[in-house]
Amino acid sequence: MIPVAKASKAAKGRVRRATMGEKASIRKSARLLADFDLITQKRFDAIVRTTEQRR
Repeated sequence: MIPVAKASKAAKGRVRRATMGEKASIRKSARLLADFDLITQKRFDAIVRTTEQRR
């Protein structure tokens, strides 16, 4: 089992409503998006943390 980034509630709902063919493509794009989102979110969190520490 490959660890996958946690999907948002909206994304989970979209997958639930999708058909099998769509699910595969959503999962493919979601993996790329989730990786990118995770990286940017972590970066953003780190920036916020450092700016808050400086105050």
